Amino acid sequence: MTREDLAQQIQRIEPVDERERSSIEKTLDRLTWPGNPFSENENNHHVTSSAFVISSRGVILHLHRRLGIWVQPGGHVDEGESPEEACVRETAR
Repeated sequence: MTREDLAQQIQRIEPVDERERSSIEKTLDRLTWPGNPFSENENNHHVTSSAFVISSRGVILHLHRRLGIWVQPGGHVDEGESPEEACVRETAR
């Protein structure tokens, strides 16, 4: 997936409120910044993806290594990978 592909995907999101609209605008703006948005080390911002895994037994969470808090599975989107592929990869590991 390219930054242009990702921008198009994000532009299709119908925001539920002004806060989400603002987040979408900020994300689209960051995709125009110099550097590779898929690189974890190139900038102070990079593309991540996460998923909520829900069943009748509850929700899957994991303890974030650096933050020390419980969060839904997710992680960095690798260059050439879609956010959906990143969710599957991160959730399965």
